[in-house]
Amino acid sequence: MVRSPDQLHGNGLQSYGSRRIVLAFDPETDEPDLLRTVVQLLRLSALPAAARQDGGEIQTAQEKVAEALALLGRIGGVKTTAGQIKKSATKIDGESDSLATNLGPAALAGTVVLAGATVIGAADEGA
Repeated sequence: MVRSPDQLHGNGLQSYGSRRIVLAFDPETDEPDLLRTVVQLLRLSALPAAARQDGGEIQTAQEKVAEALALLGRIGGVKTTAGQIKKSATKIDGESDSLATNLGPAALAGTVVLAGATVIGAADEGA
């Protein structure tokens, strides 16, 4: 385990075979679900090696573990994309707040200018 995806070249997860996985996990910010999944997958992949039997069932189990590893790698990509989306959403929200804050005074200033122009125009017509 490493503490940050930066230590894995931006990836949250790296697989180096069926029984070697490096996971970026920060216990202060990350949820333990992915960690539990990785541990369960590693335990599952260790069972055939511990049994030391050759058979069709072990081959099937190894294939399923390989499939699970491929899916686990995709989870890391999805988490990276979700982080980028979250960062963009925060930026958009901040920009929206800034626009809303500046819109009111700008509209008020325009109204004041228009009201002043209407008063001046009315005074000119009466002269």
